[in-house]
Amino acid sequence: MNLKEKEELLRAFKIPAVVKEIEELGQSLNEMEKAWLDYTREHADSIGRRDGDCELVKVIEAELLLKAPELNEQGKKFTVVEKEAWLTRQRVENLNLKVELEEQRSVGFQLECYRIDLDNAKRRLNLLMSLLRVREVQIRFLGSEV
Repeated sequence: MNLKEKEELLRAFKIPAVVKEIEELGQSLNEMEKAWLDYTREHADSIGRRDGDCELVKVIEAELLLKAPELNEQGKKFTVVEKEAWLTRQRVENLNLKVELEEQRSVGFQLECYRIDLDNAKRRLNLLMSLLRVREVQIRFLGSEV
């Protein structure tokens, strides 16, 4: 292969475009991570925990539990099971709890969207870096006197 053919082949690799795309994707990734961290900080109280609900939901449920009726419909003292059932019904009936549960779901959904976007950007960046490494090997091969 003569020098002219090698030069044409190197231009066809479009390495400056790949490098530019890597830089842009790196900046975009940094901005997405910053947005994810900002959102997480802003909505820290509404982020669900591993054991279930967020802190605000737990606080509202604790307040409701203190206000729970002492007697059931038959005039007997509420059992633990009846109190748990009453508290579960409050997730639908109590407006404050219902709103906070919806906020928790919304925040969780948005965080999952951020995570997916970040994962996709990282994969794309890894692919571009791999492409650049392949191009480097190809250039070394073409530069050699084989």
